[in-house]
Amino acid sequence: DPDTLVGAEGREAFERRLTEQALPLSEYFVRELGERLMTRGADGRARVAEAARPLLLQVPEGIYRRLLVERVGQAFGFQRTAEGLAELLGVRIDAPASLSAGPRSASAGRGSLVRQAVRLLLQFPEIAAGLSDSMLLDLTRVEEPGVDLLGALLLELRTRPAQHAAQVIERWRERPGEKHLARLATMESLVPDQPAALKELTEALGRLCQDTDRKHLDRLLEKDRSEGLTAAEKQELQRLMSSVTRAGRHAV
Repeated sequence: DPDTLVGAEGREAFERRLTEQALPLSEYFVRELGERLMTRGADGRARVAEAARPLLLQVPEGIYRRLLVERVGQAFGFQRTAEGLAELLGVRIDAPASLSAGPRSASAGRGSLVRQAVRLLLQFPEIAAGLSDSMLLDLTRVEEPGVDLLGALLLELRTRPAQHAAQVIERWRERPGEKHLARLATMESLVPDQPAALKELTEALGRLCQDTDRKHLDRLLEKDRSEGLTAAEKQELQRLMSSVTRAGRHAV
């Protein structure tokens, strides 16, 4: 556990572990498969495929799952493309040109997650009080169109609660985003009541933060492949891998 190690040996010693001793997850992955299984010949590769599949399914779709699939193919002599090996393993991987985790920022017929969140807040302004402070802090990391307006709306409603959309629109006169809010306020309600709205809003904000983590993870992985990472970036990479993997498990 990183916290235990930092407490026992100090931050500097922990960072030395990361830079000098830490084994990349891809290398640990193939080493463990190799040590646990007889991997020679076709029968060995079949056992590798069987053992690797449930582990790979725990890694969310994106560039890192693709890299792990490619590493398994290299390490155990699968004479297939990454796509062919993924099909054999029974897992999905992104196309090589895409570094992002895919278009997760919109739901059919509802528009972007930011748009959904704003509409929910206009239709049920009181749900802003039900969000945790940590979720609001996480939202500051998100880089999506319209997120500044969403953040301002959340701050406004938590500081000065409102009862209905008309109140919010009135307060927004002469402020950036006024016309956009007025237009969204006239749209049909997404959900039937306040509890359902709070649930939808929490899920939308959570997915926005997950998407941000995935994109940041992809950027760090690409940098690691091309030029290497600093000690701080390696720490951030480990944190993001853990966060994204946990989110993927919860989504299954």
